[in-house]
Amino acid sequence: MGLDISVFERVERSDIQEYETGRIYIDNNFHQNPDIEVGWFNTDGEASSFRAGPYSYYNKFRDALCYAIHGISAQEFWLNSNAYLGKPFYELIDFSDCEGVFGPQACYKLHGDFNTTNRWKFIYYLKNGESIAKLESEEAWELLEDIVKLGYDEQQDENEFLSLYDDFMIAFESAAGTGALMFC
Repeated sequence: MGLDISVFERVERSDIQEYETGRIYIDNNFHQNPDIEVGWFNTDGEASSFRAGPYSYYNKFRDALCYAIHGISAQEFWLNSNAYLGKPFYELIDFSDCEGVFGPQACYKLHGDFNTTNRWKFIYYLKNGESIAKLESEEAWELLEDIVKLGYDEQQDENEFLSLYDDFMIAFESAAGTGALMFC
């Protein structure tokens, strides 16, 4: 068993209240969906999917992401999650590892989180096993500039976590603002 991700470019409320191809049910059990009411939605546009791996692998990825960006484990994050509201990857870190849906607003926000210097921070963590999150701001930016100058990129890094990071970045881009991303 593992975590599969389905991505829908556009979703809109459906009057038909039953499952069939091109229709999904979205519950709102998670605070990541302030813009979606519970119910059935038609999917339109491009749909795609990818496998995030076994649940244990995804949890290790999420933990690495949390260390890289916030300098703490995901478990420490959960203990004080309200302090991280609005921070990078909050919605993804404070989310189920096996089911649920991210609505258009959450997808838009997470797309932005994935498409910033956070990617470089993640690469730095994967290569060095330490986070720059706790460094002073100026020192952290100098370190990020050095990383960019050294040319760390996905062509040079064989790490599967970076590949999963990029899968999520592309998926949230596809669903940003109008679509949904579903954990199943």
